[in-house]
Amino acid sequence: MESEIHDYITYHGKVTNIRDNVDKEYIYFDIEQFEFFIDSNGSNRVRPTYFSARVSKRINQYLKLSLNMDVVVKGIPKAYVDKKGYRQNYIHVTEINSIAIKDIMEEKYYVDKDGNEYWNGKLICESESWDMNDLEQKALADWLDSFS
Repeated sequence: MESEIHDYITYHGKVTNIRDNVDKEYIYFDIEQFEFFIDSNGSNRVRPTYFSARVSKRINQYLKLSLNMDVVVKGIPKAYVDKKGYRQNYIHVTEINSIAIKDIMEEKYYVDKDGNEYWNGKLICESESWDMNDLEQKALADWLDSFS
């Protein structure tokens, strides 16, 4: 049985931007790192570099990413072409600050039989079930009766 081969990238820096409105399932965050070099005149120079990373919104409930947070991200380099035709690169995070995403999902996150979501045994999202009052029950019964 062959296993998948992934080329991983590791990037260390500070979180400078968090975008949670890109899609329903993931947040994207930018990481700033500083590159030190000597220019052609022999002067020491510093230049900021940036890379974007992507992590599940559910995982972020555990990680609680914040601006200026120091992170070491390990993941798989990915890319896509946006609506304007520009190539967008990011890291699909598999590990952050030495915490494996797989371990978080397997050990920390679960959904009970009622649909409530938990992180490490603590309720994070209650099921959206609701009980109907008598008036709502009657309206529903009348509506269903209209189909017979």
